[in-house]
Amino acid sequence: MSRLVLIAPSRLALASLEAGLGDDPQVTVVSRATHLDAAMRPPITLGASVAIVAVDDVASIRLALAGSDEEHTPLPMVLLVPPDDLTDAVALLSSGRVRAVLPRHASAREILAAVDATLSGLVTLTPDAVDILMRNATRTPVRLAAPTGLVPLSPREREILALVADGLGNKIVAARLGISEHTVKTHVTSIFTKLGAESRAEAVAIGARIGALML
Repeated sequence: MSRLVLIAPSRLALASLEAGLGDDPQVTVVSRATHLDAAMRPPITLGASVAIVAVDDVASIRLALAGSDEEHTPLPMVLLVPPDDLTDAVALLSSGRVRAVLPRHASAREILAAVDATLSGLVTLTPDAVDILMRNATRTPVRLAAPTGLVPLSPREREILALVADGLGNKIVAARLGISEHTVKTHVTSIFTKLGAESRAEAVAIGARIGALML
């Protein structure tokens, strides 16, 4: 059963989004919102498993993500954007919150497939979005991580990296492990240094590639 939060920029867009999803018995809409900031945290997201977020421009969701509260477990998002904004939207995958990027005109079947993939821990992109991601990758020099035999992650660092891969912020990681937020930040910095990463998303990707993290 998929428990969804639906977020759209207007009541009309919200109604259209919900109507488009049809009457799938495996889907339950637990809440709806037209204000991104309010929809980033409880009580709007309470009891939901995935948020389907339709936006008129990527700047609005970028601002909302930047101002989101890390005290609560972040809700993974299926993001619906105007086709012209796919390039900017793909970049939001690094936030760890956005797990799927689809155009606003995506069909209900495509949206629900992305929801299922998100619940399975996968990232969903359209062929156009994949092309954008590959083009951007070829423009960026690939930096190889240092050999794991020289700078292995400690058991605690592996544990923290796994929680980071789940999209959890430092405050939540600290609470889960019973340590201070400062200690978590120190471990995250060490992980970045050992893996040669500059962001949480890059650390997760490198960790998975070298076997330090099982996704």
